[in-house]
Amino acid sequence: MNPFIDSEISEDLFEGIFSVSALAVLSLVGFGLISKADPGRRFAVSVPAMIWVASGIVIVDWLAADRGWWLYELQSEFFFFSPPLLFIPWVLIWSLSPLALGHSPRPLLTALSFLLVDILIMPLMDPWVKLGDRWWIGELLLIVLVAIPSVILSSLIYSRKRLKTRVALMVFVFSWLVLFAIPMTSSQLTGVEIGEIELQAIVIWSQPLFLLSVPGIAAVYELLERANGTPYPWDPPEKVVTSGPYAYMSNPMQLSGFLVLLLVAAVLAHWPTLVAGLTALFFSVGIAHAQEQSVLSKRWGSEWENYKSEHRNWIPRFKPKFSNSYRATLYVDGGCGDCRQVGEWFASRAHNSLGVRDARFVKGTPLRRVTYSWTDHGSVSVSGIKAISAALDHTHLGWAFIGWALRIWPVSVIAQLVSDVLLTRPHEAIAGPEDREWYPSEANRLN
Repeated sequence: MNPFIDSEISEDLFEGIFSVSALAVLSLVGFGLISKADPGRRFAVSVPAMIWVASGIVIVDWLAADRGWWLYELQSEFFFFSPPLLFIPWVLIWSLSPLALGHSPRPLLTALSFLLVDILIMPLMDPWVKLGDRWWIGELLLIVLVAIPSVILSSLIYSRKRLKTRVALMVFVFSWLVLFAIPMTSSQLTGVEIGEIELQAIVIWSQPLFLLSVPGIAAVYELLERANGTPYPWDPPEKVVTSGPYAYMSNPMQLSGFLVLLLVAAVLAHWPTLVAGLTALFFSVGIAHAQEQSVLSKRWGSEWENYKSEHRNWIPRFKPKFSNSYRATLYVDGGCGDCRQVGEWFASRAHNSLGVRDARFVKGTPLRRVTYSWTDHGSVSVSGIKAISAALDHTHLGWAFIGWALRIWPVSVIAQLVSDVLLTRPHEAIAGPEDREWYPSEANRLN
């Protein structure tokens, strides 16, 4: 029993004291944000961390209740396990305070500060929190799996460092949001329970789930590899991306997220999740779309206006449309029969933004696999299955979709292994003294 509480009246007093204390701490955090440069951006880049913290607290609270680490006596039926007066300040303080304290928060030091505060406060939270003998296990999980990753995520987004790490963390956060957080929250708010699903059903439904997510995941790859950016609006790419799914439609990630949410609602037979998906649709089309268009027009100018005039939001084209500056070349070994067939296939089907060349006559280091090279504000190349998947963007929507799927890890790794073992092994494409450069029969399609 908390030594400061000895009656029903004092419990109410304790609740009031806690509320005032939480408000004071949140006020200090808010003042810290406002007093720093770019307070709006600091708050915005903390939103993914906020989702991470909220979801992590819910999971660890569930484990704590199941394992007997701690139990909330005054829990709310609408806030999972934590009472809202505890849950909301907890989430806001953990997610906002790192960037409110400085430009580059140190994850371990910040997490250690959270740990020390919890060690001091948790025993004083009776009657709200009944601690078990091993409550420290749950506390360590909160620090390691929730606090440290959230600080890392917000600091990386703000500093724009370690691009692949922050993209991976964002994908995880928003996948959790769509697949778990939204259904769980809608269930809690409406009181409509989510039915149980057998493992066999999960395996079966994961396949269409993957297919619906392909455009969104492939779009993330494009932002990462082509423009050094992320899917988050406050951590944007460095240029307009018109390849991959973006060659066919605008906002492929929103489309995938909406379709995945509809499938989850159907599989769970859960109408609140369906309502949440439709609400997200109306918000995206009615509110966010107009603001997004305005922001992107200011950021990219005529380049964005040209892209917008050729691509519809969510509704894909059948044939691709790249930017005028986008040119790509597929290099295949003209001395290899199978490779020549690949080159002929692409030359006869590809959009005129793709050229096909004989890899044997490329200057410099000999190429060992089919290679796709593109020029769009610079020259970059990929090889093997990634090259094939990129070249498929230049055909039509059906083949491009297969290419997007091949681009995704671990599909790309497995497909490359199969290709190397069963099809054409890597080899150097070198022209002999008597060899002549090979040209595909559809030479008029070459750029």
